[in-house]
Amino acid sequence: MGLIAGGDGLQFERAARPRIPVDTQRADGNWDEELATGTGFPKVFYLNYHLYKDYFPLLALTSFVKSRARSHA
Repeated sequence: MGLIAGGDGLQFERAARPRIPVDTQRADGNWDEELATGTGFPKVFYLNYHLYKDYFPLLALTSFVKSRARSHA
């Protein structure tokens, strides 16, 4: 999202091409997420925001599509 905001959509497009998300996707359409995604108290508890893995990639992709639409209009 930083690349898009900085006007470097080409670098974002290159970064979005690797097949890692496709190759690591489970049969049910989700991905494994083994690490905690939020803060907490180390060695006591950690927060896990279950939708972060879905929300931020989608937000980045929609930002990219909108930026491309504006530049081609």
